Amino acid sequence: MTNDDPDDETLHEVEITFNPRPDVLEGLGITIEDFEEALINALEDREDATTDDGLDEFELPPLEEMVLEIGGVPYKLEDLAEVEIKEEGV
Repeated sequence: MTNDDPDDETLHEVEITFNPRPDVLEGLGITIEDFEEALINALEDREDATTDDGLDEFELPPLEEMVLEIGGVPYKLEDLAEVEIKEEGV
């Protein structure tokens, strides 16, 4: 059973896996290294939004909708990779 109440302050550990779609990346001319760098930058920006800007995690779009900028072009993460989120111990 999961608790989706944003007011619940119980901390849960989650495992997040990003599985790049090699065929899509190759078709767009994106290297795995460029994808990884853009993913790290986007995750850092997301972290900054919660710590520096004071936004709550629930105010941010889902991870799958996070935008990665690669070579000056924005891509939705879900278009480039499969995102799996598993709550630990549930």
